[in-house]
Amino acid sequence: MQKLNITKPENLSDVFCAVMGGRPDNIREIEEFVKQSPLQKLMYAADIERIVEFNGYFAEETIDAVYALLPIKIPLNETQNWIMTPSSFAKLNNATEAKPASRIINIQFMKAQQIYNQYFPEKVEKVMVTLAEAKFKREERERAERERKEQRRQELELKAREYEEMEKRRQEKQRQEKLEKERQQQEKERLAKEQEEKAAQKREKARLRMRQYRAEHPEKRKSYYKPLDTLSAPERRRQRKANNKRNAVYRAKNKEQIRERHNARRARIKAENPELLKELDRKHNMSAGRKEAGQRYYQKHKEEISQKARQNPMVKVYKRRYQIKKRLEKTGPVISALLQGLIAAKER
Repeated sequence: MQKLNITKPENLSDVFCAVMGGRPDNIREIEEFVKQSPLQKLMYAADIERIVEFNGYFAEETIDAVYALLPIKIPLNETQNWIMTPSSFAKLNNATEAKPASRIINIQFMKAQQIYNQYFPEKVEKVMVTLAEAKFKREERERAERERKEQRRQELELKAREYEEMEKRRQEKQRQEKLEKERQQQEKERLAKEQEEKAAQKREKARLRMRQYRAEHPEKRKSYYKPLDTLSAPERRRQRKANNKRNAVYRAKNKEQIRERHNARRARIKAENPELLKELDRKHNMSAGRKEAGQRYYQKHKEEISQKARQNPMVKVYKRRYQIKKRLEKTGPVISALLQGLIAAKER
């Protein structure tokens, strides 16, 4: 016997195969089933074979009697049972009857009426109870599933809230740590500034105190540097070298302060006497030292200047203007004399 594995019966053959526990391979298996089934009160093994193999169906007067002898739950597969109602059985019987070459199963009407009166009411009542129980169990399963889903949802929401709270605490901790670091940095800067101010005040007091002491005791003032005009040539060179080295160190340490003082001085002169500032700039740019400094800078940065010149599109224009200027230095006087002669000739 072949095992049956369906989810919904489509005809009477499926119903009777499900009742037998599978699709029979021969008539002997059907006979063994009939000997143990209540269906023997109405049917023979040949009748069931006709239903299974040749689309057999029941007359309208006998169908309820056959239904009364069938089990309440029909096993469709290993996990699913089907509760068959009289109307469902009648629909399957009509579907089988509508097939081509279908065959009617001959059952005595008197015997069918006796089976109907004896078993059908009780069978219908049991079916209704079974349906109610199945509905109740289904509703219980659905309710349990809804409760499980709701519990799972609540657990997820709780975990989400816990994670959110944990994330808020973490962010708050980071914010507090950041504020604490900023406060410590500000406190550190404030202490450093106070110490610097105290040191500056201390230096200023020491300077003023030394100035007052020197003013009160001029006889104790001693100069470590002799005037250059009192030194020999080698000593002057050595003194200038030492001065230049000391000045270079001072300029490196106080570069920004020197630039600020220089810019402030230029701004003051420009506001008071703009022409004086122009004259000072002209003298500075025309001085021999300025030209020598420019030449030294050019020799030191020749490659960099050449690279910038190659990238500057105006360099060719500047060169052409310079060539014209140099050419006019030679031919300019001659051309100027000719122009003056032409002007004088026209005037005459």
